[in-house]
Amino acid sequence: MRRTILAVVLLAIALVVLPGCEEDFDTYEDPTLEEIMDIGKGYLRAGDGGSAAEAFEAAIELSPTCGEAKYGLLISRNMQFISLLDELIAMIGDFMYTTGEPGQPDVNQMVQFSSEPIGDYIQDFLGESAEWWYEDCEEMYLDLLTYPDPFFEIDGFSMDLADMLTIEFGGRLDRSDLHFFGTVTAMMRALVNILLAHDLNYDFFSLEIPELSLELDFEDPDAILNLLSSLGAIIELLEDLLTYDENPDFLYLKGEEGIARMQAAGRQLGMAFFRIHLMIEEVYREPAPQADEAVRYIDANNNGQGDRRSDPMIIPAFGQLDAQLVNGLDVLCAMTATAFFDHTVLDIDPYRPNPFYISYANDLLVALDILPLVIDAELLGSLGLDLETLLEDLLASLGLDVGDINVDNFQIVIPEIPDWLPIDLGPWFAEPDPDGIRQIVWLVVDLFNTIETYLPDLL
Repeated sequence: MRRTILAVVLLAIALVVLPGCEEDFDTYEDPTLEEIMDIGKGYLRAGDGGSAAEAFEAAIELSPTCGEAKYGLLISRNMQFISLLDELIAMIGDFMYTTGEPGQPDVNQMVQFSSEPIGDYIQDFLGESAEWWYEDCEEMYLDLLTYPDPFFEIDGFSMDLADMLTIEFGGRLDRSDLHFFGTVTAMMRALVNILLAHDLNYDFFSLEIPELSLELDFEDPDAILNLLSSLGAIIELLEDLLTYDENPDFLYLKGEEGIARMQAAGRQLGMAFFRIHLMIEEVYREPAPQADEAVRYIDANNNGQGDRRSDPMIIPAFGQLDAQLVNGLDVLCAMTATAFFDHTVLDIDPYRPNPFYISYANDLLVALDILPLVIDAELLGSLGLDLETLLEDLLASLGLDVGDINVDNFQIVIPEIPDWLPIDLGPWFAEPDPDGIRQIVWLVVDLFNTIETYLPDLL
C-alpha cells in the first residue's frame, strides 16, 4: 500500500519535465529509493525547491531513517523559501515603480495593491508560507545532527536572492555544510519572527531609499566621508519611519503574540551565531580535500589536516576567508551567541549577566585591517578638522592651558576596543518592552545625531 502511494506521488511529480533528465520516471509503478532521490536531486539542479521537497518527502516515507533524504528536504525547504522571498522582493519592487512608465506594472494593478496595508500583506505571506517550513527545517537539522555521518551528494545546485546573493553548492555535503543550512534556518526563523512581532503598516510606496556607500577603508578620507554622508540619508529615513503620524503604532510589538515572537527570535539569533561557531570548528576537523562547492578549508601546508593558524576557509556565496579572519569571526560568533542566550533557558551562566561587548570583535577588526587605528594630524586634516584646535578646546573644557601645542608628532593609536559599554541583548529579547525594535532604531538615530553635533561640517 505504501509503495502504491509513493508511485502516485512520484507520478504527479514527474509530470513536469526536468531539465537534463533523460529517464521517464512516470513509467515506474514501484520506484526504488535511489530513483526517488534522483528525481529530487534533478529538481534541485533545476532550482525547483517545491518539487524537490515532494520527492524527498516521498523518499522519507519509503525510508524514514534515510539521512540523505532528510538532508535533501532541508536544502529544498531553504530553496523554496529563498525563492519565495526573491519573488516577494521583486513584486514589491515592481509595485514601487512610478505608474505609467513603459514596461512597468499597469496603474490598475498598482492602485489595487496599494489600497491594502502592505504590512499586513507581508505578514500574512510570511505567516502562511514561511513558519511551518522553517519549523520543519529546524526539526530536520536537529535530527541530522544525531547521525554519525550526515551527507548529501549532488553535482551542483544554486539559490539566488534578488541579485544580491547567490549560494552554490556541489559535491559531497557533510556536517559542516549541515551547520551552514542550520545557520540559514535559524537566521530566517529569527527574521520572520521579528517581522511578525511588530506592527508593519506604513506607506512604503512613498519611501525613497537612498543609496548606501559601504566603503570601509578607514585610511581613505573620501571613503569615510562618503560613508558618513550616505548614513545621514539612512538616518533621515529611519526618523521618518519612527514618526509616521498615520499609524502611531508602527514598529510597536503586537501584544502578547509579539512578545512571544521576540523571545523566540532572540533564542534563534543565538542559535545562528552558535551554529557558525560549530561550522568553523567542524570544517577544520574534516580530512582534505573536500568538494570545491562546499564549506571547506584550503590545505595550505598540504598535510591533509585542518590548521586554523594557516588554512583559509571557503564558504559558498561568501568566498575565501583567511585564517586570521576565520578565527576573529569564530570568537565574535561564540561570544555573541552567549549574549543572546542570556536570560533564556539556554543561558550559559544564569547566575551572572552575559552582555555583548564590542571588544568581542577585536580579533575580527584586526583581521580586516581596521585595527590598530591611528588618529593623527594628517588624518584629521584630510577630514577638514584642525587637531590643534580640537586639543585646545578639549583642554580648555578641562580647565587646562598648556600654551602652544605641537601637534606634529601627536597621534592616538587604538590597538583594540576595551571591554566597555556592555549591551544586554539577551534580556532585551527575553523581556521585551512594548516598543520593541523601536528602541534600537531610536538608539541608532540618537547616536548619529550626537556625532553630527560634533562633526556638522562633515555631515
